[in-house]
Amino acid sequence: RHRDERRPRRDGEIEEAGTGLSVKTKIAFIFPVVVMLMTVCAADTVYFPKGAEHWYSEHLAAMKEPSLYGRRADKNVEQYRFLWLRTFDKPIAIRIQKDSAGVTLRVVRLSGKGGYDPGQIEHDESLTLTTSQWDEFTNLVEKTSFWKLPTDEKGAGGYDGSQWVLEGQAAGKYHVVDRWTPVA
Repeated sequence: RHRDERRPRRDGEIEEAGTGLSVKTKIAFIFPVVVMLMTVCAADTVYFPKGAEHWYSEHLAAMKEPSLYGRRADKNVEQYRFLWLRTFDKPIAIRIQKDSAGVTLRVVRLSGKGGYDPGQIEHDESLTLTTSQWDEFTNLVEKTSFWKLPTDEKGAGGYDGSQWVLEGQAAGKYHVVDRWTPVA
């Protein structure tokens, strides 16, 4: 026999020659490792800076949304995204972007629940906006002092409610404001 031959064992399993392990046993050990590696590769996109990362990334990935944080050095694009994760309702993201092609607004809604499994995209719509609409929006962003707001509020959070996450990426910078069930 050759060293690399497979041979039947007494229990009916096929054994790789010289290993003492059945093919079935090897697959049982290898399969979880392959699944884990596939999950890690799929989760390569970094959506938030260290210290601001949360479970929200899973929802953004399901929405096929880009990482604004990952594009923070791009001075040719300015964009803002509102992510609304209500515990028992469908996750929604609204992103407005200005680049050399113009101004677009994307609205995406998932089929899942904001506090649980994200689900699949059930609504995805993109609209072209005017420069005037963009200017109106960015004026509102400036009035709120968005770029100076703290990322989160210490001690805020809970079990049920909604997560409001507003991100901005412009002129080589990035900022995120994360609030749990904000009050008016």
